Amino acid sequence: NGVGIRPWPYSTDMGVNPHTYGDVPSEAIPHGVGSVWCAMIWDMHWALIDQYGYDADLYNGTGGNNISMQLVIDGIKFQDCNPSFPDARDGILEADMVNYGGANQCLLWEIFARRGLGFSATDGGNEAFDIAPACITPTEAPAVDFEVSATESCDGLVYFSDLSANYPDTWNWDFGDGNTSAMQNPSHQYTASGTYTVTLTASNIIGMNTETKTSYITVDLPAAPTFTGLTTVCEGETTTLTAAADDLAYWLDGGGNVLGTGATFTTPALAANTTYYLENRESKPVQNVGPTDNSFSTGGYHNTGFRGTVDFEAFGAFTIVSVWIDAGDAGNRLIDLEQNGNVIASVTVPVPSAGPQRIDLGLEVPGPGNYSLAAETVNLYRNDSGASYPYDINGLVSLTGSSAGGAYYYYFYDWEVQEPPCVSDQVTVDVTVEECINTNDVELAEVFTIQPNPNDGAFNIELEAKAQEEVEVIVLDILGQVVFQQSYAFQTGQLNTSIELDNPASGTYFVQVSAGNQVSYRKVVVR
Repeated sequence: NGVGIRPWPYSTDMGVNPHTYGDVPSEAIPHGVGSVWCAMIWDMHWALIDQYGYDADLYNGTGGNNISMQLVIDGIKFQDCNPSFPDARDGILEADMVNYGGANQCLLWEIFARRGLGFSATDGGNEAFDIAPACITPTEAPAVDFEVSATESCDGLVYFSDLSANYPDTWNWDFGDGNTSAMQNPSHQYTASGTYTVTLTASNIIGMNTETKTSYITVDLPAAPTFTGLTTVCEGETTTLTAAADDLAYWLDGGGNVLGTGATFTTPALAANTTYYLENRESKPVQNVGPTDNSFSTGGYHNTGFRGTVDFEAFGAFTIVSVWIDAGDAGNRLIDLEQNGNVIASVTVPVPSAGPQRIDLGLEVPGPGNYSLAAETVNLYRNDSGASYPYDINGLVSLTGSSAGGAYYYYFYDWEVQEPPCVSDQVTVDVTVEECINTNDVELAEVFTIQPNPNDGAFNIELEAKAQEEVEVIVLDILGQVVFQQSYAFQTGQLNTSIELDNPASGTYFVQVSAGNQVSYRKVVVR
């Protein structure tokens, strides 16, 4: 009768049906790829019947055939959207946990691993034949080892990875700063600069062992900035603040919004007391990952509904700043960032012309995990052979494959990526707004200048006005308190004199000159 539209007849005998997960990239869609999945489900179905028997009651039965059907139906509910083979496998495993308390976990792992969809298998037909460590009975105590995302950090965030052999099932981390964790692969935020010793104790049913790495983590947090400037102003005035920062100063409001960057920041006209926040940010370098362009092998422009992806594992947070593309035509392109098959961010990018070019993405990868950069119907070049995964930046990201398997490379070349900046502790800048002296009186002076201004409390006054017997000069602080007062002869209508305040505080002052019923004011700033 032949095999019909499928490459192999369904059979649990690998000699009759040799399908494994690694066949997926070379099989036709849908029937060829579907037959690989169904070969695994066929194996699962008969393994469960062997375990629990067959029950002819299809609706209320409890046999292996009933369990198989329930796992497949509920597995669809638990799997991610646009599922890969590993996603669909994990959905069935989750259905077993929910429906049967995980009674069949190890049986299911053996079935999937037999055809290459084992514990270490990844998207795109990258097969592995291992089962979950929890299904392996250890024969000796763990040989403990671990690594970290970076042994030197300017932000204090470190990701730890257990490398212990012999299947440990419990972990106890000591991060050296008084904090611990029982997770297998934890992250930890160090809050102070210093050098830290890290210890991991791992155990299984045989015993436990410990690995200590002395002076292993060095944390050098950016120093908090300092600032100078007037922090008491009159209502309706502005003030200019100056920061001293080792790297780049950021000025923020109470909501965390960036108001300005750099050494100086001038406030808007203020009507009420206002609090600003100042921090020092140390930028990380831009790094590149992935093939530099599409010249490494054959391919062509791809403009179908097939969703092309570059799959990657992130070991920490970073931004995909830009990528190199080769466009078949000009126009907008919708590009998605997916995590486990779910779109978590999107960007529409204008492509001004056909051909090779770099486009900005600005997509933020939030932290460790498995992701994809994805698009469809975009008329961009993709290679149909010659990809050489993984493409790595050690400790940050690994490009692991594509939605069409390990030979293909889709659309997005020469990634520019950048880790988040290291940020110092924030400094609070409180600006007080006072109701000041009324400076709207009729001017006495025809000429009234103060030099220098700002100054250190010593300044020169030059005044020209209608001749009077004398003028009185008064200097008042921001609260209207008199800090200097003296009368001068003014028969010539001119005054040029020097004033030196006695130990003045930095701030805004007002110089009042009066003669008869006429008054003039000028503001002076003392630093």
